[in-house]
Amino acid sequence: MAHNLAQQAPHTAGQLAARQIREQILDGGLAPGSLLNQNDLATSLGMSRIPVRDALRTLAGEGLVVFRAHSTATVAPLSIDDLQELYELRLAIEPALCREALPLLSQVDLEIMEDRLEQLESATGSEWLDLNRKFHEPLYLCSGKPRSIEIIDRIRRATDRYSRIYHRFDRAKLQLEHRLIFDAASAGQPRRLEALLAAHLSGGYETMLRYVAHQEGFDTMTTVRS
Repeated sequence: MAHNLAQQAPHTAGQLAARQIREQILDGGLAPGSLLNQNDLATSLGMSRIPVRDALRTLAGEGLVVFRAHSTATVAPLSIDDLQELYELRLAIEPALCREALPLLSQVDLEIMEDRLEQLESATGSEWLDLNRKFHEPLYLCSGKPRSIEIIDRIRRATDRYSRIYHRFDRAKLQLEHRLIFDAASAGQPRRLEALLAAHLSGGYETMLRYVAHQEGFDTMTTVRS
């Protein structure tokens, strides 16, 4: 099975800094809108400012960091528009790629998915969110399309910012959806898999949209545009 791009070991100080700052952003340790002082980050990471500066540029390319006047960097804010764009991209790419890649899914991949599905039953909080991501990974990592994999990986990481601040998902419903997705993959049903994934993503989007809208004080019924 293809290796998860997000889990590859960093090779430079800049990559190491990017990974550690990224994890703090995704875990909420660095809140949306927080000022990212390069000197403070360098001190906390035990490195010079140069790799930290490179890391912030990398994270800006991922949409996690925003540069403002005088090269001031802040954690990108959470917004309805951003959430909608992320899910429009996921819906446009992920279900179709998984459908095309299904014939390449191995028995080992299916066993990994089933193991993660079982672990999801008892997982909570951030552990559940991490396992949720890992459950889906084999469906597209086997595609052999590195550019598409990289795009999905980046979009999913950006989406994690929203998922990780929201812990009121209907876990039973999501677990049923995961089971149906796994069953379609096991049975070699690409069209059914594509439809189930699209419905799964749309449902997650609507749930998080309601949360973000409430947090920002908006009342919106926005849906993913087709």
